[in-house]
Amino acid sequence: MPEYTSNFNLPRPLSNENVSRAAHNDLVEAIDINVGNALSAHLADNTQHPLVTDTLDNNDGRPDGTILFYIGA
Repeated sequence: MPEYTSNFNLPRPLSNENVSRAAHNDLVEAIDINVGNALSAHLADNTQHPLVTDTLDNNDGRPDGTILFYIGA
């Protein structure tokens, strides 16, 4: 009997279990559905995320406070 992952409840076969191609394909399909649902839910949540900036004085050639990337829509 497989164990299940904590986030998406995906089956994780035990080391003594054989895995069939059908079981593998079912797992890939479940990953695709779960990640797609999670992404859709995230994109529907119009929360504005903060800018990620270079706040450390790490002498990387960028002025401190440089916007590195923006997370969100």
